[in-house]
Amino acid sequence: MRNRILVLIAILIPFLSFGDWDIEAPCVDTSGKGASIAVSGDNDPHILYFVDDDHFYHIHKSDSLWYGPYPIANVNYFTFCRMLDVAMVRDTANAIMSMEYTATGDYLLWGKHLGGGIWSTQEIPNTLAPSGAGGYLNVSISPGVGSSLFHIIYVYYDYGSPVLYYRKFDSTWTNAEEVSDIPNVSAGWQNDIAVDANDDPHVAFVYSDEGIKYRRKTNGVWEPIELVSTSTDPTFASIAVDDSDYPHVAYDKDDFGAVCYRAKTVGGWQPEETIGAGGGWNTYGASINVSGEEKFVAYYTEGDLKFAMRTASGWVSEDVDTLGDVGTYASLAIDDEGYAHIAYRDATNECLKYAKSTEPVVGIIEQNLGSDVESRAFTLHAYPNPFSQLTTVSFSIGHGAERSVLERRESASLGLDMALKIYDTTGRLIKSFPLSSSYLPNSMSVVWDGTDQSNRRLGSGVYFYKFEAGDYCASGELLLIR
Repeated sequence: MRNRILVLIAILIPFLSFGDWDIEAPCVDTSGKGASIAVSGDNDPHILYFVDDDHFYHIHKSDSLWYGPYPIANVNYFTFCRMLDVAMVRDTANAIMSMEYTATGDYLLWGKHLGGGIWSTQEIPNTLAPSGAGGYLNVSISPGVGSSLFHIIYVYYDYGSPVLYYRKFDSTWTNAEEVSDIPNVSAGWQNDIAVDANDDPHVAFVYSDEGIKYRRKTNGVWEPIELVSTSTDPTFASIAVDDSDYPHVAYDKDDFGAVCYRAKTVGGWQPEETIGAGGGWNTYGASINVSGEEKFVAYYTEGDLKFAMRTASGWVSEDVDTLGDVGTYASLAIDDEGYAHIAYRDATNECLKYAKSTEPVVGIIEQNLGSDVESRAFTLHAYPNPFSQLTTVSFSIGHGAERSVLERRESASLGLDMALKIYDTTGRLIKSFPLSSSYLPNSMSVVWDGTDQSNRRLGSGVYFYKFEAGDYCASGELLLIR
């Protein structure tokens, strides 16, 4: 394999940490499948999930206490839930569920929380075909704006190619509109919907053998379908819309490959970015959320639940939960105070779990970057990379960064402990190289031979290196091939 130089034009900023996570298992008598979370105006989490494919439940938390589980619908053993989604609409929990009724066909079930443990449910009127109103593949619901209550998308599957449809509810349901418009092509297998400030829907969905697609409706007219990713084997997609009505999409690309991100701006679709390793088929992908200018993703990889944030120098991820096989069906919400809430499945213990950040995640970038970010750029690179025996990690600090670091070294309250640290993909510290601050302002390099702190040879895999100088750091990725 040819060598490559990994050059990071990094920003000399404090290491971004989202703080600790409070983790709970509010319902231990459930598989935790289909977890979906929304946050009320009081910043209380509401979670929907199903058990054994035919029991649908709702729990919510208020004043540190969990309430529920409350059954959403009573169904018989012929009925199976394939997907569900929840949204806070006018501060009331509304759910959409995709049902498979083996005797007579498929249908959609809409539910509304009436308070306490009471839900009302209604089958959505069928406007498509006699055999059913919806498909068992996927559904999604998003709050509306103005008089609109909510928007939904769902798959209709009538023993042929799945077709993705859209409907809106004001006081009544609108007729179904086809989102995927190419006949005889499987479309909409995994999809998501977001609504912008103009009450226009934005949809991301998987298109058979072609990748991730995007479509929006503007002023009552569906615009042409756009390509997000050319992956031939993508899995689940998640979409969010920013304050300027531009879409942001996170998705699992190439089964067991990577979790990726792509956004559209005034200049069109921006280059694809890798967030982390993917979880593969049937992990129900990644969940994206946009708050102001900040982007967040919760996702599953290699048995762990991860939380990622996009910074000026790329995506920064951290472990949320690593106890057992955890993190499938990850669903992310950010409340009005900037705290992150994640509902997800613990496959090891067959239960639903919930995590909340102990500190706000919104505003970390602004708090840490300061006003002179432009002058703090510096370069950090490793060569060769990938490597099999030795790699050299080098850095050089620009004038603005040099001044900033030296000023902090002179501060008795902050000090300037410097080190280069190597981590594995679980976040475990593998090796540390303490450095003297006398190296500044000169550039420097460190050679790593692929061993741990006890000089034991490490196996092939991905490792991360992080340079720390006081409260500041930058990091990169290494690939060791034995």
